Amino acid sequence: IYGLSNLLELDLNNNKLTGTLSTQVGSLNSLNVLRLNNNLLEETIPKEVGQLEQLKDGFFSYNNFTGQVKPEICNLRTDGSLEKLQVDCLSEVSCDCCTSCS
Repeated sequence: IYGLSNLLELDLNNNKLTGTLSTQVGSLNSLNVLRLNNNLLEETIPKEVGQLEQLKDGFFSYNNFTGQVKPEICNLRTDGSLEKLQVDCLSEVSCDCCTSCS
């Protein structure tokens, strides 16, 4: 997947994915939409998501992510194209720039 630099949308909702989100996600340069809701992903959302300068929608809710959404990702909300950012910020994830919490 990470070699698909022209990929525009990645929808992996509801796939029971486990483990961590790879830092290689930052190589998906053209990505507009990243949907990872309803999986079993753990640890933190990697700062490399902040390299996705074309990203408009990022959905990370209903996983087992913890920690804080990195400033590199929040910068996409203030300086970039990111319009929607959804994480589990009502429980395990701290997020100062999210548009929606679950």
